[in-house]
Amino acid sequence: MAHSIRSSSQAYDASNTTITCTTPTGTVSGDVLLAFVLVDNVGTITATGWTTIQNGAGGAGQMNHGAFYIDLGVSPDANYTFTNSGSAGNMHVVLVAVQKGGDTLDAITGTLGATNTTATGTTSSLTGAADPTLVLCAFGSDDNNTIATPPSTMSSVQTVDGSASELAVYSEANVGAAAFTRSIVWNTSTDTIQTAVL
Repeated sequence: MAHSIRSSSQAYDASNTTITCTTPTGTVSGDVLLAFVLVDNVGTITATGWTTIQNGAGGAGQMNHGAFYIDLGVSPDANYTFTNSGSAGNMHVVLVAVQKGGDTLDAITGTLGATNTTATGTTSSLTGAADPTLVLCAFGSDDNNTIATPPSTMSSVQTVDGSASELAVYSEANVGAAAFTRSIVWNTSTDTIQTAVL
């Protein structure tokens, strides 16, 4: 069996430097828990007990975005908290519980990229791996936008609708070993930031 998404959860705070998100339903020891955090402000995102995949700024210096994971060797906490070192701003979190399905968890890798003043947000290129694989992509918008065109080969996991920014997370199984990118099109031109995690 391949890795598969067990469940997911989300949280949003319109103006804060910390945010807490409830652990996805059914998450158990042995799962991998991934977190995608978007902050509509500058600073550094920190998460106690999590391993950082990517963490940086983009979107013309308007946003911070981080991707983190925990390979759960024990039962998960009821919720998890993330902190931004900068001023208070819109904070979004999506947590995704991945069931290993009997497969070995190989190294988790990811890319972080940003584009400014465009409707299309495209991930930086990430080199695939032999199947089975699971890819998660998170797309951030620096405005209160809607999704005009989702990533064509991906399935929606969660979309966090903020008052001044947006975070959308998608998944795809078995991308193969070639290098790949994935793109989203927002309904208006905006500053974007996005991660791809394999």
